[in-house]
Amino acid sequence: MLSPQTHFYVANTCSDDPGGSRDAAMPPLLAALAKAPTQDARRKIAAAIQKLAYDLAPAVSWGQFTIPAAYRSSLAGLVLELLMFWDVSKA
Repeated sequence: MLSPQTHFYVANTCSDDPGGSRDAAMPPLLAALAKAPTQDARRKIAAAIQKLAYDLAPAVSWGQFTIPAAYRSSLAGLVLELLMFWDVSKA
């Protein structure tokens, strides 16, 4: 979500996936952002992208959640942020 060019709800125009915005103004703004020669030009285009994204409201966040989990202290190799169990072993 660091860039409007890779943000699913901002950059999606229903060309590949249904359910996104069909506004024709967003693709030219995203293309202009990619070609902007200066940081100031990128800021101005990004402001226009943000305003259009808020006007379109392509998504509404319903909140965040976490799944509580507990692990034995004798396990090694856990990647807790991703909940991956690859390469886990008893210490």
